[in-house]
Amino acid sequence: MDNRTDAIKTYNDLSHLGNAAGRKRGHIMSNAMAQTSRSFFKKNHFNKSLIGLDLFCGEGKITNELAQVFGQENRVIGFDIDATSIKIAKEKIALKNDQVEFLHLENDNWFKNEAYDFIYCRTFLNQFYTPLDLFQKMYSSLKPNGFVLLESFDLSNFQCFPQNYAFDRYLELHTALNRVKGTSIKSAVQLGTSFHMAQFKKNHIQIVSPAFLPDDCKQIASLSLESIATELLEMELTNQTELQALLFELKTFEKQKNTMISLPGIYQAVGYK
Repeated sequence: MDNRTDAIKTYNDLSHLGNAAGRKRGHIMSNAMAQTSRSFFKKNHFNKSLIGLDLFCGEGKITNELAQVFGQENRVIGFDIDATSIKIAKEKIALKNDQVEFLHLENDNWFKNEAYDFIYCRTFLNQFYTPLDLFQKMYSSLKPNGFVLLESFDLSNFQCFPQNYAFDRYLELHTALNRVKGTSIKSAVQLGTSFHMAQFKKNHIQIVSPAFLPDDCKQIASLSLESIATELLEMELTNQTELQALLFELKTFEKQKNTMISLPGIYQAVGYK
């Protein structure tokens, strides 16, 4: 049996993929975006006591960053749908910082009228069937003069060099999955419209790109494919044999020193109630 067959066999069972890959991808993204996010927070920070919400907080790294940037009198609550991420956040972050709290997200339990001074959300906008509904709920959850801080990216700007079939096929599958689910990979470029329709005022949107990325950022493509593998199979957009081959090819490409996979441009947006 050759090395390629041996490597592909490691992906025979795709059932373990998904949340674990999503958590690892979130960790890499947090590290890659740390500097630009920190600058974004500092630019929009206010020297007063605030209660904030970090929606889809992952393992809590950004929740902790928000609490530190916005001051010692502030409190930030992190919500996430992944119970394992919340458990990690409680153990690694909350025990060391009493400014933060982490809760499992279910049935829109984060949504409370006029509860928060600010809401932060990163990169998850394209997973919503009705992003406008999310914006309207964020608007209602803000206190008067409250604000949202959003960071998202558009998969249509995701690129690799040199051209790679597995990478192109991953983008095709991700786009097809969004189409079947009724969601959009281009939600970031629609931020302005969503702000306006949800009645936010004094909106500002900018695009930034991390200039230097560590090698592990190249794993974003394969981790993203792993995180949606189960859905792709359930919706019959591909089969296990193709997924195994694509994951092998992507991981091989990512490990090569002369290849590049860039992060898309990051959309940073601020909107006020």
